[in-house]
Amino acid sequence: KGRTLAIGVPGAFTPTCSERHVPGLVANAERLRRSGYDHIVCIVASDPFVTNAWARQVDPKGWIRFVSDGNLNFAHALGLTTHQQKLFLGDRSERYMLIIDNGTIETVRVEKQITDYSCTRAEAFVIDGV
Repeated sequence: KGRTLAIGVPGAFTPTCSERHVPGLVANAERLRRSGYDHIVCIVASDPFVTNAWARQVDPKGWIRFVSDGNLNFAHALGLTTHQQKLFLGDRSERYMLIIDNGTIETVRVEKQITDYSCTRAEAFVIDGV
């Protein structure tokens, strides 16, 4: 229940996710909550054990909730899977962002490439002045 900002990432410990995308989400978590998001979630295309280890590393204070989509069930249901053979990643989730209000997806943004994080960066969802 409430308003949720969720990002989907192609994998734990991947360079863009670990160095830029998720750290921005963590750094802006308080501002996002003040902007009206009750829940902040990161959906990870990695198994639950790797997802938990990565979450402890990138978000040691537990600002956001990390959820494993290791079998890509959620990404498949959304139609947001990609095959990344050139990056040696195989089948993965696209990098995406969802705004969910009381269980209804209101907004979906998908990056053109999984190495991009322009339309899904946390700063785009912070209301100025909060």
